[in-house]
Amino acid sequence: MATYHVDLLNGNDSNDGLSWANAWKEISGHDATLSDTDTVKVAKTGVPISLGSSAWTNKSNLVTIPTAKTEKIDDCIGNTWTSALGTANSYSSGKLSTTCQNVFSATTAIGKLAYKKLTELNLSAYNKVSFWYGTNIYSYLKEGDYSLCLCSDEAGDAPVHTIDLSPVGENNTFDSVVFDNGSPLHTSIKSIALYKNNVTLAMLHIRLNNIFACNDLTLHSVIGKSSNPLLDFYPIQAINGTSIYIDQQILRAPGRGYYGDTESIESFFIIAASRPMGRSATYYKTTKSGKSKTERLKFSGGWNKSSNEQDGITVISGGCCAGYFIYIDNNFISFERFIVSGYATGINGSTLNSLGSALNYMSAINCIIGFSIASGFDIKNIFALNNYTHGYSGNSGNKTRVIDAVINNNGDISAAFDCATSSCHFENISLNNNYSGLKLTTDKDNTISGNKGCNNTLINITGKDNQYGLTNDNSTHNTWIDCEGTGMFTAYNTVINNKTYLSPTSTQLSNSGLTVINLNGVIGAYYYGAENSIMNWQTDIKREDENGAWRLMAGANYSQLDYPILDYFRIAEIAVEKNVPILIKVWVLLQNDTGEATLSIRRLKSNISLTDDLTATTIPIAEWQQVILFINPTKTGIITLEASLTKGNFAYIGSIGMTT
Repeated sequence: MATYHVDLLNGNDSNDGLSWANAWKEISGHDATLSDTDTVKVAKTGVPISLGSSAWTNKSNLVTIPTAKTEKIDDCIGNTWTSALGTANSYSSGKLSTTCQNVFSATTAIGKLAYKKLTELNLSAYNKVSFWYGTNIYSYLKEGDYSLCLCSDEAGDAPVHTIDLSPVGENNTFDSVVFDNGSPLHTSIKSIALYKNNVTLAMLHIRLNNIFACNDLTLHSVIGKSSNPLLDFYPIQAINGTSIYIDQQILRAPGRGYYGDTESIESFFIIAASRPMGRSATYYKTTKSGKSKTERLKFSGGWNKSSNEQDGITVISGGCCAGYFIYIDNNFISFERFIVSGYATGINGSTLNSLGSALNYMSAINCIIGFSIASGFDIKNIFALNNYTHGYSGNSGNKTRVIDAVINNNGDISAAFDCATSSCHFENISLNNNYSGLKLTTDKDNTISGNKGCNNTLINITGKDNQYGLTNDNSTHNTWIDCEGTGMFTAYNTVINNKTYLSPTSTQLSNSGLTVINLNGVIGAYYYGAENSIMNWQTDIKREDENGAWRLMAGANYSQLDYPILDYFRIAEIAVEKNVPILIKVWVLLQNDTGEATLSIRRLKSNISLTDDLTATTIPIAEWQQVILFINPTKTGIITLEASLTKGNFAYIGSIGMTT
């Protein structure tokens, strides 16, 4: 068992990695040296640096800082450049605005394509330049083909700083650049110019936006409201004086901003190590496994090189939306204390070869997909913020545990679980300001069937201000989940307070499936019956003071049998505390055409012992009445109530209340 060291900013891969003084430069490229129980310590990229008291507004992507930390060189909004060998015009997308500067060349001519005269700038207070650029055909852009030049003359003919443009990851996207001059920039900058240095495909377009001089605060930095690096930090979209914009506007998508209190509070930024990737490329893909769940091959970020204490976090920026940062393709691998920004997928464990792997204090921000997780992961303390589509994707995952997660501001889905996700546990998850709070993705038949999608548990899931609370991949289909009898997707103590909350006016649950329970006084339950049984919301039959009731219909096939068969509908999951007696009150109605049907309310078998166990309560009268159940638990936990119905008739469940 050995310990190796990585310094992403100052290391050298020719070192042996056995100390901070001899640290490697990269995490990747050393698997041949590592054994299955080794630890790789990665130095933190910086400490949180104060920006002063800054103004944050809920659901806005603008953060206003008290004093500018950068200086504008050119916003590159619209077309303000002068054509030379190329043609300057406007492109209808940008990071600072809805348009940016575009330059293209219709010939293979080499030299100055376009330039802009500037009001003379003294940039000697800064060492770096940061900006966005992109192209229409990324595969034709090679290293060194194009350069952005800061010039000492007004016509762009006297470059004093030359910044080569590296290939970007995708067509028609933007890549963030940080150029470090290593010393103060020039005292007199009078123009900016784009040069073509090699013969390339004619008609290659270069797009530029938000060019500024800076020191540590760059487009690769992350910004947050706390000096604690383990809390939520956000990606930077653009910087314009005292205005910092945060979001996930890759691929020209509108973003969802910041979610939280509107307030002015001391704010901080952390610098990042830049590790851009091309399309389908991976910064680090594991090639060997750890030993076991208790002896994993461990990659540990946030280390202080001076004290050798883990007191920070490591921030890594991919710059655009291409490639993967981590691809965990082996068993028993762990990563902790990293913020990953600007990749196609931040943390990818979407193979069946990653059983027993673990993530702790990981953030994936400003990616296409933040986390893409398969089977057997143990995940704690994650942030998935401001990603273009998914914050967290449970991709064919089984027996994965996710505890303590914040999944906010994602452009499509905060958390998605596909049709093969089974026996997973999700606890203390906050889903806010996403397009969809929670998505249960189904297969081509719009049902989750067989052993797929079964026996998943959600505990303490909260969501607010999502455009949709719970969604399916086909909103026109009424069947949400089919687990064939015994499977279930159960949410305990779950509140999803959004515009659409599994809309009871259009939702029908059949053949087993989904339970969503709100244990805050009034308990709402959405569940299943056996084959051909249905539980759905309706408003025709209800108590006078309620909006509707859940209609239970036992399977029609059972009405043809000569002996009574009970069809069980799970109607409530109830959180109880040890030695705290409670009363449960259930409004019920039995609608009975034959006189043979009965409805019973009972406690399903659980591991919670009660001083007074429940007995079945039969309700044969066709009128609304309240069943009162007394429970005195001897253990803290969850108990389950079921309603059983015979002979293919109907029953109705109204409100369910709980008092202590």
